[in-house]
Amino acid sequence: MISGFTTADPQMMLSLMRTLHGFTMDLFRHGDRVKAALDAMVDDMADEGLKCMSAAGPPSTNGLPGMMMACERGSGQYYNLKTFEKYVWPYIKKIVLTWAKAGYVTTLHFDTDWTLNMPYLKELPKGMVICELDSTTDIFKAHEILTGHTCIMGDVPPSLSSHGTPEEMEEYCKKLIQVVGKERV
Repeated sequence: MISGFTTADPQMMLSLMRTLHGFTMDLFRHGDRVKAALDAMVDDMADEGLKCMSAAGPPSTNGLPGMMMACERGSGQYYNLKTFEKYVWPYIKKIVLTWAKAGYVTTLHFDTDWTLNMPYLKELPKGMVICELDSTTDIFKAHEILTGHTCIMGDVPPSLSSHGTPEEMEEYCKKLIQVVGKERV
C-alpha cells in the first residue's frame, strides 16, 4: 500500500460536482467565484489528509504511508496553461507542499494527457512525489523532464495488453524498464 489517504485535486472535485461542461462554463462566466471557492477549500482539503493520516502515525523513513491525489480534469488535454496556472496548479501544489512538509510522499495519479503539464512538477520537493501516469501521457517525455526529481510509475497502454502480441508487450515493458526504470530519485 502506498497511500493511506486518497482525494482528488480541488478543481476536479468541483468539476465532478458541477460536471466538466458546467464547471468549464463557470470558469469563463464566473472565474472569480470559482477561484474564491477553490481558495476556500484548499486548506481544508490539505488538513483533512493530515488529520486522516495522523491515526496511522508519522510517515516512516521510506515515506509510507503516503497520500494520493487523483488529478484528471485539469490537464493540458482539457485546459490551456493559462487556465491551468490559475485554477488547477496552485491548489495541487499547495496541498502537496503541505503534505511534504509533514513528511508524506504524495502519489499524483494523472489520468488523461498531462505531458504539457509535467514541467510544473519540478516545483514540488524532490523525492516527495510519485507521478502515476496512464497511457495518454508520454511517459518517456515525463521521464526526460523529471529524471532525478520525481518518481514515475505506470503506463502500460491497455490497447497493447489487450490487442498486442506477447512479444510487443515484452518489448514495450523492457523499454520502460531500460529507459524510465534506470534512474532513481
